[in-house]
Amino acid sequence: MAPGDPRADLREAVRREPRNALAWIVLADAELDAGDALAGQSACQQALALAPGHPEALARLGRAHWLQRRFPEAVASLRAAAGAAP
Repeated sequence: MAPGDPRADLREAVRREPRNALAWIVLADAELDAGDALAGQSACQQALALAPGHPEALARLGRAHWLQRRFPEAVASLRAAAGAAP
């Protein structure tokens, strides 16, 4: 991890509060921004385990799938996110 990489702080946040779905979603975003689709997917799955159907977690899961070129899964996740959005 590069100096100044926010993922270290975010990983510490989820370590301190592992049942905080929003912390997992923010970590997923940072992992995806860093280009780590697998870590982003894992964080999304943690968030969804805590908050099933959460639209932000589903949207980021769609992004993780897209980065992995798993397009049908990406579409399904993004559609689910749109359907779950308020």
